[in-house]
Order: sequence, then C-alpha cells, then structure tokens
Amino acid sequence: MLKERINYLCRQKNINRKELVHGLVATTHFANILAGRYPLPEDVAEKIAERLGVEKDYLLKTGYIDDNILNQAENITDKIFSYELNEELINSFPENNDFLTLELTQKLAKASFFLLTARKEEAAAMSENYLDFYLKQFENSETEIPVPLKKAILFYKMLASRTEQFSEDSLRYCMELQKFSYDNPNILLRLQTFQIEFLVQIRKFEAVEELIDKALAFCYYEGLLFQLTQLYIMYSGFYYKIGFINKALKYLEKAENSLQYNALEDQLGYSITIANNRIIMKIKLKFWDEMENDINTYERISKNVRDNVHFPAQIICYKCELYYQTGNLPALESLLKSLGELEKNFDQNMSLNFYLGIIEASKENEEKFMEYMKICLPYYEKYKVHDRLTDIYKILASQAEDKRQYKVSAEYYAKLVAILEESGVGYI
Repeated sequence: MLKERINYLCRQKNINRKELVHGLVATTHFANILAGRYPLPEDVAEKIAERLGVEKDYLLKTGYIDDNILNQAENITDKIFSYELNEELINSFPENNDFLTLELTQKLAKASFFLLTARKEEAAAMSENYLDFYLKQFENSETEIPVPLKKAILFYKMLASRTEQFSEDSLRYCMELQKFSYDNPNILLRLQTFQIEFLVQIRKFEAVEELIDKALAFCYYEGLLFQLTQLYIMYSGFYYKIGFINKALKYLEKAENSLQYNALEDQLGYSITIANNRIIMKIKLKFWDEMENDINTYERISKNVRDNVHFPAQIICYKCELYYQTGNLPALESLLKSLGELEKNFDQNMSLNFYLGIIEASKENEEKFMEYMKICLPYYEKYKVHDRLTDIYKILASQAEDKRQYKVSAEYYAKLVAILEESGVGYI
C-alpha cells in the first residue's frame, strides 16, 4: 500500500518519484521498495516524509495491518451497512491516519454517508480530491486489499453508481458484497433490499418477486420481525412502479399490520409514509370517495411530528388535488390562498402554479393561464409528469383550436398521443 500512498502524495505535491528520492536512493531501488521487495529504511523515510510534508510514520506504517486494525476497519464497515453512521461519527474521523487501511475505510464511510443522505456535492468533492485516485490505483495494482476495505470500496461504488443511475453496475457491486460473510443478519437483508431496488430499475420483475419471498422468509427465520414494516413499504413501492397498484395497497396494509413489531419511536415515521403512499396510490386509481378520509388520517398523524413545517402544505396539496379531480373548482380556489402563504418545497410550488393556472383557464383567462404554465410546464416536461402534461396539453390544444390555430393544436395532440404511449407516475 506504500506505493499507492506515495503516488497520491506525489500528486498532491506535484513532484515525480525521481525528484522525490533524488540524492537519497536510486529510483530503481525505490521502485523495488514500493513493490514490497525491500523495506523502507527509517532514515530514507524521514527524508522523503520531509519532502512530502508528512510525518515519517505516515510512510512507515502505511501498509501495517494487525487484528486491531482489521477489527477497527470491520467495525466501521458494519456501521456503513447498518446505517449507523451519523454526522458526529464521521466528523470524529481524523483527516489522516498512519494506517492506510483505516484512512481509506474512514474516507469511504464518510463518502457513503454523504451519498446516503443525498449530499452529492460533498461526496463528489471527496471522490475527486481523494477516492478516485486511490480506487484507480488499486484497480491496476497487485496490492492485497484487506477484506473490510474491500467491502467498504464495493459499498461506496454501489452507492456512487446508484446516484448516477447506473443500475447494472450497482447490481454487480451489490452481488459481490453478498459473497462475504456477515455476523449481523441485518446487513444481508439490507443488501437484498438494494438488490431488489436495482432489479426493479432494470425491469427484472420476476427476479424481484423471488427475492421478495426470500427476504421475507429470511426475516421470519432470523427473527427480524421489526424489519417487516420497512420491507412491506418497499415492496409496495415496487408493485406501484410496475402498475400493480391494488397489490401495492395490500402491501401497505401488511406494513401497517407489522407496526406492532417496531419500536415506538419508529412507528410514527412509518405511519406517515404509509398514509402518504396510500393517498398517492388512490389518486392513481381515482378512488376519490376514499381520499378525504385518507387525507384526514395523514393530517392527524402528521400533527404528532415535532418539526412538521412541510406537512400543512402537503395536506393542502392533496385536498387541492381531490377538489380538482372531482371538479369542485370553487373549493379548490378557496384553498390556494392558504397554500400560497405556507412554506413549500419545489414540487408543492409547482402544484400551486398548476392549480392557479387551472382556475384561470376555467375563467377563460388565457393570458394568466399561460403565465402560470410558463412556470410549471418546463418542470413537468423535464420529469415527464404524464398526468399533469395530459391536462395541460388538452387545454392548450383546445385553446389553439378556438383560435383556429390548427397546426399548433395538432402539435399538442401529437404530444398527447406520445404521453398515452408511456406509463405515468405520481406527481405531488
């Protein structure tokens, strides 16, 4: 591992090997040292370290590995897999570590934490400034990598590929990770959860169903009943994605029935997710008669959340959708002022502009309608929000026909046909 660390430090100092060892050792002998054929003499290490701006132990201890180091690395890796990383823990990692196995494992843990918490820019900075160099070095090296570090590398690569939506690469890394042994059965279950996600993305649905049955059987066999709620929610999402919405709703019901196995502090979060997903699915099924009760349930549960600043806007968005879909435009219009005054996320703000546009269209105010559509239409087109686009294109086509702009009208109808050929997704 000394070779990889020396190469990294040389890059940082913008110095080549010949310049690094000039006057100390022959470059050919230094190459043999880096290849592990000879030890690095302490006096040479001290001089090289001085030129690189590090302590000599940072070079002498680079590749040292014992049971204590392996156990520390394994402990960090287990925390990565078990989602036990947090801000306090990753901030406690030193910037550098004499033992490269530990330094790399800690850096990979930190980058993985950033990817899991959607902090892409911070993860990208670590990748560019540190990880990419080392990982590329190891790909072309005969250096034997300790097992905990191998796991950390594969997990990071899986998450990085996942972020870029390279699902087949993510799946390959996930399968490699499952070849290792783990003392904690939760880790294997989590890896199976990732595997299901990636299989869904590459549309291998038959394999997904087999894995779902396997994962549930594993939960019961290992006594991991507290995992059932999370798994049922995820499986519900899978069936929703492939269009089996009634089956998706049944899995939400199973998730709700499994809440009894979860700790009290976890039940609230799961309950909110279940209530929210149920509303989205019933919107898709157009179960308007049941929606009001589901929205009320969601509102009641959300009041128990300590920081519920975003829930009021979401609740009003759902009520707006119900009134819009059932043609109750006066009720819809009465809610929009309240929605406008609330703190909203980007999606909710797009929904507000859409509803405001619909109200203006109902009043035949085309100019105001277009003002709102200029705000939300590019967003819906970019993310292919089919249900919204269908409604907008219908109105635009009708308005063009009324003005005898038949070419423009035909263009919107062509877009409508294209949308009908694709599958839609939820949008609120």
